[in-house]
Amino acid sequence: MNDLLGNLLRVLQQAGITPTANRYDDLADALNKLYQGPSSDAGNVLVSGTDGKALLTDAAVKQHQTVTQQSWDAVNKVLTFTNEAGQTLTVNLAAVDAHLAGATLQAGVLVLQGTDGEPDVQIDLTAFLQAVSASSGLGITVSGTGTAQSPLQVSVALDPIDGNLLRAGQNGLSVRVEAADVAGLADVATSGSYNDLRDLPAAAAASLPGFQIEPGNTSQGNFGRGIDMGNYYQLDMSLGNSLNGLSVEFNDDKTMNLPFGTYLVVGSANIVADSEDTFQSPIQMVFSAGFLGFGFPGIYQYSAQYFPPPPVSTVTQGGELGYLSFSSVVRIANPVAVCFSKIVGPGGVALRLQGNLAFLKIA
Repeated sequence: MNDLLGNLLRVLQQAGITPTANRYDDLADALNKLYQGPSSDAGNVLVSGTDGKALLTDAAVKQHQTVTQQSWDAVNKVLTFTNEAGQTLTVNLAAVDAHLAGATLQAGVLVLQGTDGEPDVQIDLTAFLQAVSASSGLGITVSGTGTAQSPLQVSVALDPIDGNLLRAGQNGLSVRVEAADVAGLADVATSGSYNDLRDLPAAAAASLPGFQIEPGNTSQGNFGRGIDMGNYYQLDMSLGNSLNGLSVEFNDDKTMNLPFGTYLVVGSANIVADSEDTFQSPIQMVFSAGFLGFGFPGIYQYSAQYFPPPPVSTVTQGGELGYLSFSSVVRIANPVAVCFSKIVGPGGVALRLQGNLAFLKIA
């Protein structure tokens, strides 16, 4: 496991990429930087496609192909054609003239027509006359005409030069980085600045103590809103849950006491109207979770807070009207509560929250 981590870190180092916690694209980015695309050697007709893979275009094939020519001299009974090497060859059929009534050459098929009822002879020259190929020095060979008699076939010879990451497999070309492709990669885990990786302890999943509660849970009073405090609602904290053994005390006023320390407070909630009414938009919902000894909505050092942007219009509807999310690192002072604005439309509809939040002790 340590050798594998050392190898991965060496790949990132070679690519000049600094590992980022909880980011899973670092290795992919490093491989993309290390892969330089097809060889730039003279004569290579491979190019990089939009997806970064090797691409052989029809235009490149046509640029390097040799087009063969053929003709039939019906008077002298001579077949003439040019082969791939550019050589002009002739086949003199005058000797069989007595048995030859005529001949045709269409689409690479030579038909010798017999006399006096003798059968015709068909000679398929498509594979021989019309095959196309790139110069063998380019490492690419294309042959055949694409017909049933002569299927089109392409073969690619990979450049054996050091550092070529192209691999040929049953499904085509691919790019794969192996230890031998990067100088020193095979030995990096046992030398240099990464030799201490072998002594790292096994990774363990972190579990933070905390407290979790759901705004809008039907066990809360006032149809999920909580306790009506006049101009705001306060959740009954005794209806939440301790996480990973955190010690929590609940007070008579439904607030709670948490162990002193630093907490990451995170949460989100939908803003919901149970029926249609008119409200400012964005919804002017203020939210606070933490120490409320200074009154709602508390102060930022001891409370995770959400304040909406100024209203720009009004909206008349029911259902989900908005969404709020927050995260903050706060020092805990007791008592602790979760509160939000009491917003009532002209039709008497009071908004409520539907979501989840947690206090996670990090120090």
